[in-house]
Amino acid sequence: MKINKILAFILSLSIIGGSVPFGTELADSFLITANAESEESTEVTEGYLTFKVYSDHAEVSGCDESAEGEIIIPSEINGVPVTIIGKDSFNNRNKITSVTISEGVKSIEYRAFYSCVNLESADMPESLTSIDGCAFYYCKSLTTVKVPKNVTTIGDGAFADCRSLTSITILNPACDIYDERYTIASVGYSSLASYFNGTIYGYADSTAQAYAEKYGCTFEVLSEDKPVIENISGDANGDGKVTLADCVAVLQYVANKEKYPLDETAIANADVYNKGDGLTGMDALTIQQYDSGIISSF
Repeated sequence: MKINKILAFILSLSIIGGSVPFGTELADSFLITANAESEESTEVTEGYLTFKVYSDHAEVSGCDESAEGEIIIPSEINGVPVTIIGKDSFNNRNKITSVTISEGVKSIEYRAFYSCVNLESADMPESLTSIDGCAFYYCKSLTTVKVPKNVTTIGDGAFADCRSLTSITILNPACDIYDERYTIASVGYSSLASYFNGTIYGYADSTAQAYAEKYGCTFEVLSEDKPVIENISGDANGDGKVTLADCVAVLQYVANKEKYPLDETAIANADVYNKGDGLTGMDALTIQQYDSGIISSF
């Protein structure tokens, strides 16, 4: 109501004789604000997740404290697309181990997954365009990340203090990566002390390469003949799917690491049994059970 009264006052002044400088532009600005604030949302809860549902989109606004294991963020709720993972929506949900974000989500907002200390993987969609500041700050179990090609910004401290992070792949050569050493860091949130001891993958002459070189990170160039290895649990050979071939790859690695090496991302993907204890024959058996349908998830 207050906004409507202010708007009416400004409009009347502009009509009377333009006594307010740039009256039309100012009135338009207030009209936009009024429309934005008047748009109402409905709160909807589905499973562990709470959503703010608007007329044309929805955003994840919260997650129940009891949430555990794998979380799947749907592509739509109540007939409208889910486009935003809201600020602090998963803050300190320390029983979550993996999150799959469906196509349609465009933004991961400030501190969305802050301090999800047992989050090991985050599968991001091609529709994603921005990862805001501190989005995955202190996700200390996160091992590998693939930032999709449509992401244009990685915010301040987005991957700070991710202590288990061994690799991050940035597919947009022009992605705007916040210019601080703690934006991608294994330790800390400090302009002086933070560092990243994993590998940054990206294209030659990309912003990812420039970032890695400025802050002393290991960088590896992606090329057409070296495909990107996805963050897919069980995918040891990097072909984007989980089959018996991954079981074989693990067994070969366990038997002779020098002859059948796996890189850090492949090892992280293949570590599906008692995650964190390294690759063993039990990881191969678990992958075989998944492939044969005995189990439905890792």
